[in-house]
Amino acid sequence: MALITFPPGCSSSGLSAFQKLREYRKRHEHSWDPSSPLFKREPQPGESDYQKSKIHLTSKLRSRKINDQKANTVADMAAVLKDIRYGSERIGLEGIGKEGVVEVKWSDLADASYAGEGSDIWGEAVLHDTLPWDRNNRDILKRQALSTEKQAEWKTQRAAIKEANEEKKRKNREENERIMKAREERWAKHIALMEKHRAMGKGPKVLPQRIRQSPADNWAQERQAQLEKLAWMERTGGSAQEYEFSREQANAVDAVETQELELESAAGAGAGAQPLGLGNKSDAETETPATKIL
Repeated sequence: MALITFPPGCSSSGLSAFQKLREYRKRHEHSWDPSSPLFKREPQPGESDYQKSKIHLTSKLRSRKINDQKANTVADMAAVLKDIRYGSERIGLEGIGKEGVVEVKWSDLADASYAGEGSDIWGEAVLHDTLPWDRNNRDILKRQALSTEKQAEWKTQRAAIKEANEEKKRKNREENERIMKAREERWAKHIALMEKHRAMGKGPKVLPQRIRQSPADNWAQERQAQLEKLAWMERTGGSAQEYEFSREQANAVDAVETQELELESAAGAGAGAQPLGLGNKSDAETETPATKIL
């Protein structure tokens, strides 16, 4: 990373230099030859004939090589800033004047060596320096470190917040357990009352499954159904309405299959049962006739 600073009053020169750097960058991106050896790979030993036939790099690797323009970018900067003092009509660069100086601050000062060293490469109007920065991209001298007292106070506050969050979670768990226990008690009373009515001949003959199951079992079943629904939506990319429609279709198919099985079993039971005293007609005809007494 580099920071180029132009002298005050030379904004037009900075804009023209920035425009030339953008043009050079775009030219580097579009001037690659697809048949260049840079985009080909060497087959590795042990590869099959099909793998060896793929001599070109993948699109991702080609993009990485095209975007790896660090050396070219530094060389472009040197080519533009070399003529920045008096400008250049050939490339449309506006100069900063005889007394102007451009300062280039590098995060790594060794990066400037990609273009070369000396005034004949960078020109006499360029000064190189190191760019001080931290992870927040701020000046290190302007960032004030926390004292020992401030750090202890900060840690105490963080511990108090963490403890308050844990206490809140514990209370929520206790409240949920209390609510579930109350639901279980109401469910047990309701089941006992319905069984009493059934013993008296009142109410439904068979209790629905949702009533026979406890609230905890119903909650677990609903949660499993919701998970299956979300998994189906993620796998197929469908909506909740489409999932409900597919479930209705599946239930209808299951109902038809169940009805067909019941009819087949009923038909088989009817064919197997025969009235007493009736036998097969062919068996009756093949019986040996009684002996005639002369």
